[in-house]
Amino acid sequence: MVSKDGIEICAGFIYETSAPALAWIEFVVANFEVKDRGLRKEALNFLITELSTIAENMGKKYLYTNLKNQGLVERYKDCGYVVGSKGCVEMVKVIS
Repeated sequence: MVSKDGIEICAGFIYETSAPALAWIEFVVANFEVKDRGLRKEALNFLITELSTIAENMGKKYLYTNLKNQGLVERYKDCGYVVGSKGCVEMVKVIS
């Protein structure tokens, strides 16, 4: 989580996978009550960079995320990520 002056700006998670070299960076969210778009952009870039560094320090060589929000796609691009595919369909199955 990234905060400034006691206000949480954004947060995200690293998920380890069964593949030793792969981590999943996911569920990055921003506090839209923070109206300073420049501050949110800076905080998101910092968060993504830090999550990536933590994963690298865990020995991960490949980082994956799945995004729809174009603004967030741009933040990841700022941090060195590349687009792997577009127009993906997410599917789930609930077993009762």
